[in-house]
Amino acid sequence: MVAREITNPEGQTRTLLIRDFSIEERDVEFMSAPTLVPSNGDQCGDSTFELTGDENAKSPNIDDCNDLASGLRGMDQHWELNNWYAIATDPDWLDLVSVGTCHFYINRKNFIDSTTDGKNLIGTADIADLVQDTVSRFQKWGTVTYPGGSLQVGTVIPATGNMGCFPGNWDTPWRIQENQP
Repeated sequence: MVAREITNPEGQTRTLLIRDFSIEERDVEFMSAPTLVPSNGDQCGDSTFELTGDENAKSPNIDDCNDLASGLRGMDQHWELNNWYAIATDPDWLDLVSVGTCHFYINRKNFIDSTTDGKNLIGTADIADLVQDTVSRFQKWGTVTYPGGSLQVGTVIPATGNMGCFPGNWDTPWRIQENQP
């Protein structure tokens, strides 16, 4: 993960962690490394949205998710992804980008094989839209009381969905939650 400093709407500096495989060495030369690439951060179409139903999924903080969405806005970049030879030791769910407790995961298990020239393109604007829509649909608020006061705390119920992404309207499963699926 590559760290980038962002400033949220409240003027606070946050760290945006972005998956960038261009910094990792690979043994196979002809394999196209999935990299955050400049230009066109909008690569995917509509998405489905639902709760994960996973009892082990942890809820991220709503402020972290809002900062993740705002940090990706205006970057206008995309990732070129494939299944990386479906290496058995690699997790199916790839942590693509995060801020604090809010992580955006992509399931690459059924992506196009690395031995072809095919790539599944996923843009920063696509992820920002998904995070923002997930916060709108699945936010939950509670009150934490302490001696001398109380505090409203917002979380996002872990969510998942599928979107079709360029170039072949590839099925792209995603998740938003705090911990690795």
